Amino acid sequence: MSVQTEQPSLLPSLSATRLMSIVRSAEDGDCRDLFALYRDVISSDPHLISEFAKRKNGILGDTISTGLTNDDKVRTAVDLVLKHRDFRCCVAHLLNAALWPVAIAQKVWRPSAAGYALLSLKPVEYCDVNLDRDGRVMVCVLRDNKAEWIEAAPERYIVHRSHLLPVPDRWGGPMRALLVWWLLKNKSREWWADALERFGLPFLIGTYSDEDGMKALTAAFNQRMRMLGLIKSEGTKLETVTVPTQDLSNSHTQFIALCDAQMSKLVVGQPLSSTPNANGLGSGQANLAGDVKDEYRENDAKALSDTLRWQLLCDALRYAGLPSDDPPAVLFGSATTATIRATMGILKSLGDAGLEPDDDALPQISETVGFTVRRKNQSGGAFSDFAAFSASDGAGTDYESALADETITDDTMAQRLIKESATPAEAMEKFEKWLAIRHKGKAAKIEAAMRKAAKAYKPKVA
Repeated sequence: MSVQTEQPSLLPSLSATRLMSIVRSAEDGDCRDLFALYRDVISSDPHLISEFAKRKNGILGDTISTGLTNDDKVRTAVDLVLKHRDFRCCVAHLLNAALWPVAIAQKVWRPSAAGYALLSLKPVEYCDVNLDRDGRVMVCVLRDNKAEWIEAAPERYIVHRSHLLPVPDRWGGPMRALLVWWLLKNKSREWWADALERFGLPFLIGTYSDEDGMKALTAAFNQRMRMLGLIKSEGTKLETVTVPTQDLSNSHTQFIALCDAQMSKLVVGQPLSSTPNANGLGSGQANLAGDVKDEYRENDAKALSDTLRWQLLCDALRYAGLPSDDPPAVLFGSATTATIRATMGILKSLGDAGLEPDDDALPQISETVGFTVRRKNQSGGAFSDFAAFSASDGAGTDYESALADETITDDTMAQRLIKESATPAEAMEKFEKWLAIRHKGKAAKIEAAMRKAAKAYKPKVA
């Protein structure tokens, strides 16, 4: 719920002079009229509503997941935040920063057994936001039943910025560039309607011979404005002249299409998704337009992920008493199909060459494919390197006959079991069974034999 009352619509009295006055006021540190104008513009134009929905749905339609982390408690805490009932609504509001200079949401915490947990995420309406000349983001709050402007502290608020313009926030962000095109588009519709009203019907030309004839024609023309008909005497001459309106309509239609195309370029990076043009087979423009749209989506996703990571998840982990120095990233869907296919091709080529990416590459791969990935246990699992060992005593008896062979030592059997096991747990389980028969499961012998086997490990050098 907003503290300040929403301003009435500014559109009825909007002119080019009034628009520039609003922009100048924002540059001087009073952005309230500018944000009210943004509200009116984005909510009154079907083309802008559709294009901005495409920009947002590119993120909101993706699956949201947690990035790579080895701490199960951290993953559980992050998952609780991402599954919170307010999270999607908060994300939708923060995505306004793609056009607005900033988008703000309030964080509310509640006591919990571990410390504090997230209670709610509340979008801050733009009527309660201002950007002053000092670069501060100001929020209107209610204190003692009085409205008061305070700076948006990072402990209480998420302040998201998504655009790349090197200008102060109070200049209005990318949305400012839409205002002139939007105004020209709407004025053109008015001009078009006026022109059709004036020139859409045929002109009447009357010929008279004396003053009485002129008065009669004038009265008849005035009467026609009300009854769409004429009364004339037998000697009065009338002619009709039709103005061709097709060219008139075409010019206004083309100009409105030009305004829509310019606004589409700003919102989604290209106009083809709303007004496709026939460019011939194999022109490649459709693929290029798709690439541009994907770049916008990836930038929005990464910028939003960074904001949520450091301004929300970091606080959530710290208040829960968990490590918060490096919170996991928030993943929004995946990269494009072409990018995923190229990444998988690189990984396959590395595997064919006997190479593999390091563990540091797993977060980047997870972000590309859109879900968390980890290494797969190979044959021998974590003990696969022992496959090339050389036993110190040269014994090579298989596991089935080893239990009955009194000449097999504990060291040799430990190395043999390490080679045959997929995980350390499996090796320990098999070795405990071995010692249970040979040594009645004494714990000291288990530990001593495993330590000695590990020291005796000598991998073959290729």
